Amino acid sequence: MRFKNKKLLLGLVALLALCLSACSQKSTKSGDNLPSAKTILTKAQKANYNSMHAT
Repeated sequence: MRFKNKKLLLGLVALLALCLSACSQKSTKSGDNLPSAKTILTKAQKANYNSMHAT
């Protein structure tokens, strides 16, 4: 099969790839539920290690 206008075909393929890549990105971040490093360190300093037991 021979295409007369290869630039048009290449442009359409590039446009399709651009649309697919834009639609595939998620708007929500998975790291939103994690506490910050400062919060973790503050809780670690306040922890009473004598009451902790390993299981």
